[in-house]
Amino acid sequence: MKIGQHYYIIQAIHPYSDGNGRTGRLLYEVINNNNNLNKDTLSKLLDHDTKDNDGTGEGRDIFSKKLLSPNKAYYLINREVVKGFLGEDFLEKNGCIFFSASLGEGYVSDKEKDKLSSEEVTLAEKILGEGDVFTFPFRGIVLAKLIKEDDSLKRFVYELSFKVKKERTFAISEDYGKDIFGIDGDIMNYLDEKQIRRLIELHKELKEKFIMTMIDIFKNPDMHKEKDLNNIEYFIKDDFHL
Repeated sequence: MKIGQHYYIIQAIHPYSDGNGRTGRLLYEVINNNNNLNKDTLSKLLDHDTKDNDGTGEGRDIFSKKLLSPNKAYYLINREVVKGFLGEDFLEKNGCIFFSASLGEGYVSDKEKDKLSSEEVTLAEKILGEGDVFTFPFRGIVLAKLIKEDDSLKRFVYELSFKVKKERTFAISEDYGKDIFGIDGDIMNYLDEKQIRRLIELHKELKEKFIMTMIDIFKNPDMHKEKDLNNIEYFIKDDFHL
């Protein structure tokens, strides 16, 4: 179980610009004392072929049979984090956060860049362009918290015409029919120096809560449950295949 947790932590921290998934899968197998590792199995695991180490392999598909995919796992964890980070009332009303900006295209306005350090600008743009987690993305949660704290940003919230459905997004049945909390990507043009620094603080706080919540899901499973289509409760940890 701890090996699986370490894998998810690596994927959440994302320490490298590339290869985080392959690194996590390799460490999982090595720590798990997999005696079947050889050139062929490693090539598949690391998403390349044995001829020229090029192309896309089967690593993700093979590994998905062992552990729940990171995006789905992070959704389950972030849903629990939202309860404390944004409040139970937020989760009762909303089953999803949607940020209308494209992935990898976060930016800080030129006017505010001059007021921030290069490190702050890089970090803020990384946060705003961060790869999405199904339904409750990290950047969406952080922006929702920032909006909750600052009334001047509420003009960037909009309501989507449709509700959470299984066909539209990955969500547990408990959230079907709930609202989708929409955030206009244009908010990035209006975040000022103070708000950007607060965004960075909130993101750090969120990632810390994410890791602590993930650990607690397995340490205190009675505190983390969800309901199936028949309204029967079960432990969230059971979804992780650990």
